[in-house]
Amino acid sequence: MDLSDVYDMEPDEIGLIVKEWAAQREEAHRDSWERARFVAHCVLTPYSKKKRLQPTDIVRFSWEEPERGKKATSKDIERMKRKYV
Repeated sequence: MDLSDVYDMEPDEIGLIVKEWAAQREEAHRDSWERARFVAHCVLTPYSKKKRLQPTDIVRFSWEEPERGKKATSKDIERMKRKYV
């Protein structure tokens, strides 16, 4: 992309490009960590006392954790019904 292309863009277009660029860098970062874990898994599997060693037994990454949210109580549901219905 030439500098003249950047000058012709709207600010929201630049923001979208920067956001996508950051997402690609994050994906590359995760990919490199997952490859390192795979190599460690291959090296450690023969020495494992477990029958079937899983890669997540070696290390679990933060992006693999399920998102934990607060469960809605019946009070919360009633409050939302009153507010939005």
